[in-house]
Amino acid sequence: MKSVLRCTQCQSEIPDGAKFCPHCGAPVDVSSSQPEETRKEVVCPSCGIVNAASNLRCTGCGSELTGAEQAPVPRSNEHKKKSDQKKKKKERNNFTAITVGAFIIVVAAAIIFETRNAPMSDVQSNSIAGTTDERVSVTVLDEIARLEKEVESDPTNSDAVLQLANRLHDAKFFPRAIEAYKKYITLNPREPDPRVDLGICYYETGDYTTAVKEVKSALAIDPKHQMAMFNLGVIELSSNNVEEARKWFKKCSEVDPTTVAGKRAQELLKNH
Repeated sequence: MKSVLRCTQCQSEIPDGAKFCPHCGAPVDVSSSQPEETRKEVVCPSCGIVNAASNLRCTGCGSELTGAEQAPVPRSNEHKKKSDQKKKKKERNNFTAITVGAFIIVVAAAIIFETRNAPMSDVQSNSIAGTTDERVSVTVLDEIARLEKEVESDPTNSDAVLQLANRLHDAKFFPRAIEAYKKYITLNPREPDPRVDLGICYYETGDYTTAVKEVKSALAIDPKHQMAMFNLGVIELSSNNVEEARKWFKKCSEVDPTTVAGKRAQELLKNH
């Protein structure tokens, strides 16, 4: 088997007996001589990284290399540079994914507090954004239907409107709950609690801007509304506005550090 001697600097072929590379002038390294057949490499079909022919999986992305196209011996170190760049990029992406994942876990731990106690025993499973992809108990659906008829017959019945909004909220029919809370607030504009719950509904649908606006409107009525402060902290934290979130968690804990919201706010302040 014929050995091929190549320059360690430019990868050009070195004639037999030469002590310097005729192309770049670098000293000849005899130890770089390898059989021509062993210099073949394999290109990963998934990410394009060049791997040793003996590799069963790609060193860049982990894909199987069975049947992958063989690559000829490169005449420069460009393939190694590209491979290193892709590996570094993959490592950065992995680090970013881990960081984002950790942030999501922290935010998930910061549970939104409603201004009332939801009757969880009546809600057998969740439904997202007003759909019925997940099953809601027949009892809840029947009560919602009853309340809707009651409100339709008397739109000024604020008690029925609020009950309907709360039930829709509990069942996670958030768009419908939003409309019901708006009707109630029109009838009772000076009550802060429904405004907080309305803000939570907007938060659940992903409209953080409107959520902040609605929850702040509750604080305009009651500047010491602890639930409003805590929920503003959660919403801002979900938007990655850490400093703004800390501000609201601090205010929440200062109102009353002994409540559930106050204790939770203190925990979140320690972690951020």
